Amino acid sequence: MIEKRILGLVFVSILLLLSCSSRAVVEDDENWLDDPIETYSIIKEDSSGIDIVSLSDNNPLAIRKMIARYEIPEKTLAEKEKVLYAMLDTLQVLSSMEHENIYNCVDSLNYMVVHYMQSILSDRKTIYAPLKHKLLKVVSSADKSMNIYSWNENIGVGIASNMNVIQYLTQDKALKVQFCGFLPDSLKNNFTTGVPVSIYKLNHKNDGNLYLVNMEGAVSKKSFYKGSTVLQVLNDSLIFDYECFESGEKNYIMLHPAEVDVACSFNYKTNQLTYRVKEQSKVTTQVVYVFNGEQFVLKQD
Repeated sequence: MIEKRILGLVFVSILLLLSCSSRAVVEDDENWLDDPIETYSIIKEDSSGIDIVSLSDNNPLAIRKMIARYEIPEKTLAEKEKVLYAMLDTLQVLSSMEHENIYNCVDSLNYMVVHYMQSILSDRKTIYAPLKHKLLKVVSSADKSMNIYSWNENIGVGIASNMNVIQYLTQDKALKVQFCGFLPDSLKNNFTTGVPVSIYKLNHKNDGNLYLVNMEGAVSKKSFYKGSTVLQVLNDSLIFDYECFESGEKNYIMLHPAEVDVACSFNYKTNQLTYRVKEQSKVTTQVVYVFNGEQFVLKQD
């Protein structure tokens, strides 16, 4: 039964995409929200055809709130994972399709994936056995206390814009899951759309576990970046505004064009965060920060 339903989710989603219309429909009755096919497609069939469903003409993405309240019917971890992987398969297929309303049709599928992941990753087994799918990028800390999942949300702007789901253990070893962008108050640095590439637990002088997260992403089709930030697990919360660099900066970011190679690394023995920059002329320079137990301080030559 589960297998048939999963296949239905995949193929119906593709068919619905091809039929998608750009006209919004105001839907006041939420009783129809009982089937994930209708839910994550943001579309519903009526007498006039298949249309995008929203709660108001001014907020076509209000369906996201409805998805967050959707009661997942699958009970076991294995059943939820099968549905999740089917949705990820569908997203991967849709990423190669061209359609004027691709974002409208993909957006809710992304948020239903988040909804399922939050449920699945709340199971303690998954902190030690991360989810695996070719669409997902996952990085894990060496102490097995944090996993970050990322995938391209495929918003059709020509550059990757990624969604991130963070699974972590609190100081009391309770398991928590959080969907968020990095440093939401600093959109100019594009950390909200970046891809985590590595996590390192830092040796901190004070209370609260600190994790260095190195990320990469694109500002435009010709401009890219490598960056670093620190996430703090304090009591039972995940803090994003830790001032991890000297002068009170919350992150470090290095912009570069495609023809310039930038490599970022962290050395546990020396507590050094190093950015190596290789120009087209093959001249290599580097920027080095040293973690002093509280902040990263620029190393002077």
